[in-house]
Amino acid sequence: MKAAAAKSKTATALSSRFLDAVQFAFAAHSEQTRKGSDTPYIGHLLHVASNVIDAGGTEELAVAALLHDAVEDQGGVKMLTAIREKFGDRVAQIVEACSDSVDGEKRPPWRERKEAYIERLSSADADVRLVSAADKLSNARAIVSDLRTIGERLWDRFNAPKDDQLWYYRAIVFALQDAQSDERVTKVLNELVDVVRQMRELSGGLDSQELLTEAAFYAGASDYRRAIQSARMALVAGATSSQLAEGLEIIERCVDKLEGSKGHVEEAQQDALHHPQNGEKLFYLGLTLSRTGDLSGSTAAYERALKFRKSMCVATLRDCLNNIGWNYFRRGEYAKSLIWFKRSLNTPNPEDPRSYPLALENMVLANARLGRVPAVAKLTEQYVYEIGRLPQYERMIVGKSGIDADLLYVERTKRVAIAN
Repeated sequence: MKAAAAKSKTATALSSRFLDAVQFAFAAHSEQTRKGSDTPYIGHLLHVASNVIDAGGTEELAVAALLHDAVEDQGGVKMLTAIREKFGDRVAQIVEACSDSVDGEKRPPWRERKEAYIERLSSADADVRLVSAADKLSNARAIVSDLRTIGERLWDRFNAPKDDQLWYYRAIVFALQDAQSDERVTKVLNELVDVVRQMRELSGGLDSQELLTEAAFYAGASDYRRAIQSARMALVAGATSSQLAEGLEIIERCVDKLEGSKGHVEEAQQDALHHPQNGEKLFYLGLTLSRTGDLSGSTAAYERALKFRKSMCVATLRDCLNNIGWNYFRRGEYAKSLIWFKRSLNTPNPEDPRSYPLALENMVLANARLGRVPAVAKLTEQYVYEIGRLPQYERMIVGKSGIDADLLYVERTKRVAIAN
């Protein structure tokens, strides 16, 4: 009983004023149907009002929702005056703010109208944003439904082409996201984001950079689950190498903020692992996975990258071989790491003269872990020779290897004796 009472206090109370608005909207739009169909337009208006009520909007906002298209589609300034006289200044203000034009005979071009509307929306008050979001949610749902039924032919109904329509809905979402938070608007916006994403996916209009921008926005707003979802979609939408790395970095960062979200990362890794047929992309995937501590996944990505080595520059190829070695090294599999370090050593990179001594250093460390003192002595000599026989470098490499300096000295002495 208490729960029911509490619910009734928060529910929107409707009066005869709402019924008057239904009748007014029906009369204004009586001959209008939804684009490309025989569906009476009043159905859309009732849907928008329902969205407003479900989000916790007042009766005044529900009335504005019913009338939000009357000025733009059915009478312009005269209609706005009639709304003001019958339903008051506040309803008229909201309806006017939700209209991209008031004078139907002198409408600017489509793109110009929409850009101006979006600019106003981002700074509009929460009541206007709620009605606008409810309207766009109703439209987006209808588009998604029709895309699933009749496919791309849907876009022939509109005054602007598909790409412009997709841009418009994405821009609406961004404008609403950029505005000051309001619980009612957020409730509608959350669903609008999902529906617009479905719209773009069904239309083949997903863009990696836009999705990454969206993911970064959500991450900055602490909406980590949505950030992960957007970043995952970016990974399979033709992401470049740098976008792939950026997407995985966003996912990694968001997972740290969420409990029980390891599955998101694993799924994202699989998306990135199986989608790109490009060595550079897979290299960045391996690099990112190693930073998260997933050495097995990282090694798998690197090894798959080698199958597409023709798409990799020499520096990336050498780094790939070296990083596989390091993954095995970090897992204590020193013999395997040595194999990959050697392959890296034997892959020349004339653009980076430092790469050869670094590969030598890695081989020294692996041999030291295996207790192979003679090999360490030989490689240390090569290392010091490569960097100019400077004593401080020799001490550094010996210190890094952790091998007994006396044993190494004895082995070095033997090598000198044999050489002489």
